[in-house]
Amino acid sequence: LTQKDEFFDRAHFNQLICSFLKEDDANLRIELPSPCIIKPRELWTGKQVISVLLRPNRSEGHPINIRAPGKQYSGGNFEELCPNDSFLVVHNGALMAGALDKSMIGSGSKTNIFYIQLRDYNEFSAIICMTRLARLISYYLMNRGFSIGIGDVWPGEQLMFKKGRLVEQGYSRCQDYIQEFKEGKLQTQPGMSAEETLEAIINRELSSVREHAGKACKEELHPSNAPLIMALCGAKGSWL
Repeated sequence: LTQKDEFFDRAHFNQLICSFLKEDDANLRIELPSPCIIKPRELWTGKQVISVLLRPNRSEGHPINIRAPGKQYSGGNFEELCPNDSFLVVHNGALMAGALDKSMIGSGSKTNIFYIQLRDYNEFSAIICMTRLARLISYYLMNRGFSIGIGDVWPGEQLMFKKGRLVEQGYSRCQDYIQEFKEGKLQTQPGMSAEETLEAIINRELSSVREHAGKACKEELHPSNAPLIMALCGAKGSWL
């Protein structure tokens, strides 16, 4: 919802906002933000949906301010210009940059949105925000869909080639270590016998192969791939 390429027309944008206007929020007054794109068609972003959720109007909600790196922050001095869009910037309750992930809404850290509301205001502010977000995400996923098919987990030819090459190179290095062990040329590590040294080296090499294969998979998969989205946002699994 908060990725850079998520845009909505006026009708869809209003539907998303109305999805969390229930019970105590049923009569809540909403100040519709200006569209981020005006021509050739008015479009709003998913970030603006979250901004309305945090602060529906100037008299409702609390203007929180956050600047914190997300789960996929690339480091350096990019901050809000992070190529992974993983540096969260919330100014006066408006989500200006960054995609929401587990580190920002559910990791238990002291930089997530709910903790900031609890710290700066009260527990009721955090509860209201959590309730609205639960309603919004349920409606959004119900209409967008988030299923996993065989195509999402079936590697392409290029990825299979990279994986095969990595495995072949890793096995070749392991065979070299085994040969050195048989010839008595393997240098033992401190506090280890030759057998323990060989086992540690082979485990390290195979872990390296797995890690590099995971990185190749991450580079090849499309950003809309459902398992990849779950791994990157921290919902389930990892990209390894």
